Amino acid sequence: AGEVVYEKMYAGMQAQQPHTLWSMSKSLTGLLVTELIQEGLINRDALVSSYLPELKDSAWSDATVQQTLDMTTGVQYAENFADPTSGIFKYLMAVGLVPAAADYAGPRTVPDLLRNLKKNGTHGAAFQYKTVDTEVLGWLIQRVTGKSYATLLSERIWSRIGAQEDAFVWTDALGTQATSVGVSATLRDLARLGEMLRQDGGFNGQQVLSGATVAELRKGASPEKFKAAAMPMRAGYSYHNQWWVAHDESGSFEAKGLNGQHLHIHPAAQLVVVKLSSHPIPNTAFTHTLDRSAFAALAEAGRRR
Repeated sequence: AGEVVYEKMYAGMQAQQPHTLWSMSKSLTGLLVTELIQEGLINRDALVSSYLPELKDSAWSDATVQQTLDMTTGVQYAENFADPTSGIFKYLMAVGLVPAAADYAGPRTVPDLLRNLKKNGTHGAAFQYKTVDTEVLGWLIQRVTGKSYATLLSERIWSRIGAQEDAFVWTDALGTQATSVGVSATLRDLARLGEMLRQDGGFNGQQVLSGATVAELRKGASPEKFKAAAMPMRAGYSYHNQWWVAHDESGSFEAKGLNGQHLHIHPAAQLVVVKLSSHPIPNTAFTHTLDRSAFAALAEAGRRR
């Protein structure tokens, strides 16, 4: 515990170089929202539109904060990278990560995209992975605190874990910070983040996040609702407050991102693993089983030390 037992860089990557986290960013946003709930600044059962009246005519008009945190909202949106007409490509064009054609008539900023998405189905019924839910949460915490997402991450987490390097957040054309996919950071600083969570929010002699925040993450949500997402390789999982929870004997929970990013916290073995990757297949499901097998082997090796 607290000791670096293995570190390896490939393809010329240097320890001080930040790497794109993609959807691991969602888990950082989830940490901030959960902490603000614990502090009483956000009511998990309140409607999103009570904080963001701009969304009163959108899919989130009658969705709660907790439903949005657990991605059980009913939104007319699909995250399918194999379909260029899918909602994820509309999001990528809105945030500026994919160029839009000159005659593209869709939203070109994240707030415009969120305002125009409509409800589809029943809120709270089933889990479906949706990047747009996280962007709503990012907007909400900035509205509640009056601070930018980058400032919140810096003040509440990065400056308090002894981070060696700056992290970065992408913005859209209006300067809207991409709170679902936009963070870049270094491997070592992510390991510090994971170790802080493994220690129930404590790190370097101080309480960075409340123990109640970490306990809430580890509690997980409903594995039954998770089944709706049809992810057989993650059977038994749930998705709670923007974290993947395995509900296994080790008590493991994870942040995951496009192209193979993985932060794995294994409390039973006192183990934190960070894997940054530029895997050619975007979907993290492709490497999930192999990753989990490797992490289990590391945990077993650690127990034998």
